Amino acid sequence: MSNWVPQEEPVFNWNTIINWFTEPQVEPVGHTSEPIFEPLPEPDFQPESEPVEEVPIIPSSPIEIQPPEQTDLFAEIVLHLFQDLILAGVSRSTIDKTFKHINDLFITTSSLIDQILNNDTIRSTVNCHFDALIEIVQTQSSEHKRLKIQKSNPKYIEPIPICFGSSLCSVRRFHRTVFVNKPMILYQVPIEKTIQKLFESRLFEMKFFINDHVCQNGVYRNICCGSVSQSNPLNGQPFIKIQLYNDTVNLAHPLKDCALEYKLSAVYFRVLNLPLEVQSLEENIHLIGLFNENDVKKHPEGFNSILKHIVDMIAQIEINGVRVEIENRENQVLHGTIASLAGDNLAVHQLIGMCESFMATYFCCHCYITKEESCTKENLSNIVPRTVDDFYSGFDSTVENSPNYFKNTRGIVRKSELSRLRYFSIPTTLGVDPFHDLDEGFGLDYLMSSINFLINNDYLPSEEATINQIKSFDYGTLDIQYNIKTLKHLSGIQIRNLILRFNFIFGHLKDQNNDIIFIGMSKLSLVMQIVYSSIILEEHIQKLDECIKFLLKTYKEVFLKPLKPKAHFIQHYPEVIKKFGPLSALDTTAFERKHRFFTRIMEKHSSFKNVLKTCAVNHQIWWASKWDEEKNNFHTLTLIGKKLIQLHDEYDQVPNDLELNSPVISLL
Repeated sequence: MSNWVPQEEPVFNWNTIINWFTEPQVEPVGHTSEPIFEPLPEPDFQPESEPVEEVPIIPSSPIEIQPPEQTDLFAEIVLHLFQDLILAGVSRSTIDKTFKHINDLFITTSSLIDQILNNDTIRSTVNCHFDALIEIVQTQSSEHKRLKIQKSNPKYIEPIPICFGSSLCSVRRFHRTVFVNKPMILYQVPIEKTIQKLFESRLFEMKFFINDHVCQNGVYRNICCGSVSQSNPLNGQPFIKIQLYNDTVNLAHPLKDCALEYKLSAVYFRVLNLPLEVQSLEENIHLIGLFNENDVKKHPEGFNSILKHIVDMIAQIEINGVRVEIENRENQVLHGTIASLAGDNLAVHQLIGMCESFMATYFCCHCYITKEESCTKENLSNIVPRTVDDFYSGFDSTVENSPNYFKNTRGIVRKSELSRLRYFSIPTTLGVDPFHDLDEGFGLDYLMSSINFLINNDYLPSEEATINQIKSFDYGTLDIQYNIKTLKHLSGIQIRNLILRFNFIFGHLKDQNNDIIFIGMSKLSLVMQIVYSSIILEEHIQKLDECIKFLLKTYKEVFLKPLKPKAHFIQHYPEVIKKFGPLSALDTTAFERKHRFFTRIMEKHSSFKNVLKTCAVNHQIWWASKWDEEKNNFHTLTLIGKKLIQLHDEYDQVPNDLELNSPVISLL
């Protein structure tokens, strides 16, 4: 065994610590083995200089020294520490204790140094430093103080509580049940103020006004290339294209008793003038309103009780515009309106006043197809489309049996408040939902039917063997993050990647009996590529229409299943592309990700009291911090498929006579 000799611990001198606070530090030129707190040795050579008369030090009153500028940096570090602790899931009480310990550390260190110092000037300097640091820590010592500092951000917009009704609810008081009037609260964020704060960012202004392309006939790059934007009366000038979105947010576990009580609804908007690659960033999705979903269901006006407050704000933007500050120009007034409605189909029905059920006779907001016709019809021939003139024509909620009559003949339950807008028309501005219709709807159904066909016909031994074969395929960079463990409960990303690579995974099983399965999956892969492409041509739209008809026909004849409502919605995709351009602008994936923000907020709070205000205020604080930094708001977005899928990737270079059992699958 080697003889171990304990080393002496270095002794630190308090005078050197004081000098470190009061004197500028000298960076050594080379490496030194001296302890870090030992003073540097004086040089042996002293240059010749004239003798200088020593001036005696005259005692004076203590000098008032302002705290250094480095305290601002320390304040920023403390604030970032608080945010990191919140994101790490640390409880509020633990954070308060942490700041209390930091404060005690500074106070103890300051008192020890104050006892050692003799010079009043040095003592004032050191005390000034520590007082500034202690003050910064004390301003962050409680949640109330931290919230006050965060609200002082100039980008912060305070949510406005609006009471839009009341309802009776039972409350337990003094061992008996009483009924009280509970107010229905909507926390609203003014759209005008949000737009003004956005234009304070030079990056947002640049992306808004500078167009990266020129609109051409037959080429669709963004919403400005669609017929809806070009036919808008505001199209002759720069105007704000607003996309409205509505969906529910579940804050509690769906199986718990409080699930319905804490089921919120959120209304967002985003500006479609920005390029596609930055529209779906979470910072570019802005909150308009937050409310309890049960309150809307109990209100006699339904969702119109919320929409009328939102429509009032948008109507002001349509008529009076928004005065924004633009660099190197005078303040400019920009008008705007709703360019499209986004959301899943039932949420869009809620916005426009249609029946919120797929079991309704007229369930489609684009045409007058019935439930029975949609089960068998694979094209839109002889189907009457909905128009602006007949959508609400003749509807009068004051007439007896009028709502029931229109519900049975048109699927209309109420006249939406959106019809009051001047430059917005229903149903021409109604979009589609590729994520729920294609990825999690018809695409998933067709994919699972194809896999079950191969299993039932003994091409695959079992579901477990199928999963093992899917796992063994090399997905590249997606392999680790999106590993498929089961064919149940697949995420949208897994569904999309599995559809695009189905023929590569199972292509060796192809023969004459199952040839139609692989042809159908090739068509489905092409449909998905066109839908999520960033540039779409007229020939792509024609190809999309042909592939959709082929898939619906194959689904009925091969799998012997009736078509579902989501299979009907994808038949409208070619005409919707001509209205709005690439459907990536209508994708709701980014809005679905936004819901996780509120669930993460409530995971950090032990109490659900006043949950609406908690979620709304915390969202606005987060939003203000993001736009105050202006760092990551306009980086290129990576969509679900890791990139915006181009149509000319791997299939344009594949010969048509290539066999399906080869490494590359051709489009047939």
